[in-house]
Amino acid sequence: MSETVEYRVIQKYREHLGRDDLTEDVQIVYRVAGGMPHQRIEHEFRLSGGGKAEVKMQDALRDIPAQKAAGELGQTETRDLFQKVESGLDRLVPRSEARFLPDSVIGMITVEVDGEAVTLFFEPEEEVRPADYTGAVSPMTEVMQRVGQVSKQLLESGKEQGDE
Repeated sequence: MSETVEYRVIQKYREHLGRDDLTEDVQIVYRVAGGMPHQRIEHEFRLSGGGKAEVKMQDALRDIPAQKAAGELGQTETRDLFQKVESGLDRLVPRSEARFLPDSVIGMITVEVDGEAVTLFFEPEEEVRPADYTGAVSPMTEVMQRVGQVSKQLLESGKEQGDE
């Protein structure tokens, strides 16, 4: 990555993470969206360095209506998620390099540090592995699995749940 805004924001993110300086000024947003109109998927998960988490989810394919929830994650869990995202950043591409077919499901990670943000893209369908897969798991697969678990926990807790 050349000396771009993306590079600068990611470096600042890594510096904050390395110093264990995760505050409200450092945030990640994980988003998976897309699909054909009758199979539309929307999943957004926001997490601040202070542990504030919000999730919004809707999945027409699985008949999951629009839901949202918010909660607080502990410092260890927050740091773990931030580290998982950090370990996968080098596999992601900026919008200028991303290529997607129409009606694709698209994955995005936005990293925000001190008011500057960068959004990087990935294809979540490539991250899906069969249940009997025994090879190495990519960092983005770990992010997707962990965000999915935390999102489910938040939604099940019922905090701020309801249709949008």
